[in-house]
Amino acid sequence: MNSKLSVVIPSFNEEERIRDTLDKYCECFSQHGNNWEIIVVMDGCNDHTARIVSDFSRKRSEVKFLEFSERLGKGGAFLASLPYAKGDLIGYIDADGSSVASELIKLVTYVESEGWQGVIGSRWVEGAEISENQGFSRRFLSRGLNVWVRVLFGLRFKDTQCGAKVFTRELIESCLPHITIHGFMFDVNLLYVATKKGFKIKEVPLKWRNVSGSKVGFSNMLMMFWDMCRLRLKRWRL
Repeated sequence: MNSKLSVVIPSFNEEERIRDTLDKYCECFSQHGNNWEIIVVMDGCNDHTARIVSDFSRKRSEVKFLEFSERLGKGGAFLASLPYAKGDLIGYIDADGSSVASELIKLVTYVESEGWQGVIGSRWVEGAEISENQGFSRRFLSRGLNVWVRVLFGLRFKDTQCGAKVFTRELIESCLPHITIHGFMFDVNLLYVATKKGFKIKEVPLKWRNVSGSKVGFSNMLMMFWDMCRLRLKRWRL
């Protein structure tokens, strides 16, 4: 990696999965130099996630953490990390480690070698490798959500919610004043604003596996749909 990379991991009650995720990402990133950092944002956790991450950071100085007592949401946790992120490139992943660590390096390579200002991983474009599928209901909701994203926002992306994305700091800072959604639909908010502003964003296939213990339930899906409607009705002045 030629650019400094900051990777943010929003985490809510991830005591069973966060250590394994950090192990895999640190091992992978270390093979590509030391120009990286990981920032774990503990989003209102009430389990042992904070202790696990704190212990891990003592062994690996590249891992930092922020702890908040109240829920910020996925997008809110990412935004809270930005004052502390030192990277020229800023990405984020899911705490469950469903995206293979080496795939994030691939996203970075596209930015550095081809001049894209954002690269997002996708489970639904040709070439993606899914080692363990989600259940039918989760796949159905995921694909249905993407249809609504395309209809409401005209975004060409096939998978806005996949937890592996890398952007330039320029893109993030330019879009920041227009980010109003702090929950799971933060991804759509960011991609919609970035596209409207003319930033070049590439969607690429990645290796992905379903990890049990998802925090996204039916009530979250309803909130995501409501956030989409709010986002679409907003009067944009970009």
